Amino acid sequence: RVRSGVVSGASRLSNQSNGFANHTRNVAGASHISSPSARDEYFAKGREVVDKLVAAAGGSEEDGWVSLGNTKDIFTMKRPFQKSSTSSNGSDSDSCPTDQVKGTTVIRASPAFILSILKDESHAKKLDDLLKEVHVIDELSDTLHLVHLLYNAVWPTAPRDFCMLNVSGRYDDHTLLEGGCSVSSPRVPTVKGYVRGEVMFGGYILRDLTGRPELCEVTYTSQVDLRGSMPTFVTNKVAASQPMCVYRLKQLVEPLYAQLKGNPQQLNNFIRTFKIFDVRDTGRSLGGDGDEE
Repeated sequence: RVRSGVVSGASRLSNQSNGFANHTRNVAGASHISSPSARDEYFAKGREVVDKLVAAAGGSEEDGWVSLGNTKDIFTMKRPFQKSSTSSNGSDSDSCPTDQVKGTTVIRASPAFILSILKDESHAKKLDDLLKEVHVIDELSDTLHLVHLLYNAVWPTAPRDFCMLNVSGRYDDHTLLEGGCSVSSPRVPTVKGYVRGEVMFGGYILRDLTGRPELCEVTYTSQVDLRGSMPTFVTNKVAASQPMCVYRLKQLVEPLYAQLKGNPQQLNNFIRTFKIFDVRDTGRSLGGDGDEE
């Protein structure tokens, strides 16, 4: 499985007039991304990921999405690959020969709490048992990070790794998100023995339900090319089951939220630990300090 966007504490985005902060804060090493063109490209990619996540989460049959059914209260859909010489939105998603997939459910917890769980490093491998290592290479802004993910092999395939740009934060008054896409970086060279996969986009959209602050509509969506010798039909078969990661998230989140909501101070302290910044405005935390609303 590829859980792009659920990289513990690895994704945050703040904005300037063009939508993103223009500074770089290094996390993992002594160097940093000093090239203005490379930096601008990452910020443009970040904006693109946000738009793709929101569009995919809201996509319907009219947009080419096909129902895959309902399993364990997870409603799953796919958008089959359709060959197109020119992408309708100027991106490369429409030219990737794999299906887009998504799964949606309702989780009994607030969006802020769920996003905090997704950003909590201690829960990363609980949500994805194939995840081997996460390396944060650079903190590009409050909501944007360059990360390197390594995944364990599933016999008989080789292990995969991904060089990812991860985005996390508040999209609007009712929506939080955590996602990412693959990028190229000289700071993340290929690893011997691993096949580098490509995530066109992927992640979680968290929407509160009007009038129900303790219920959240959660959608996971992605489009992934595992590369290597993996046939496309096999990749699509694997991808079709990927949205069920929402079920694992639900199993993790609901008992924790039920335990903490009886102690509002403890709940708010946990959420404050993972401040939530706007992905379309200046870097300010949700509710001032990230409190429950």
